[in-house]
Amino acid sequence: MLTPSPLEQMDRILTSYCILQAVGVVARLGIADRIADRSQSLSELALETSVNELALHRLLRMLVAMDVPAASVARRSERPCAMMLRAR
Repeated sequence: MLTPSPLEQMDRILTSYCILQAVGVVARLGIADRIADRSQSLSELALETSVNELALHRLLRMLVAMDVPAASVARRSERPCAMMLRAR
């Protein structure tokens, strides 16, 4: 197995940090709880959470692109990892 280059190591660290922050924001906003009982549009979620709609869209799109299971809350998935973001 090849040892990752310093650039690859730094990329992993920074990517992990960004993902961690994004999942934290999704959890703090309560996105999983807000869509657990009913489907909501991005506009409705942004309005309810008092955040910029475009910023929320980018956040969720980034998580989906990184194949983070937490992003499945935006797709109403019942994955165990997504369920862990629920407060209840």
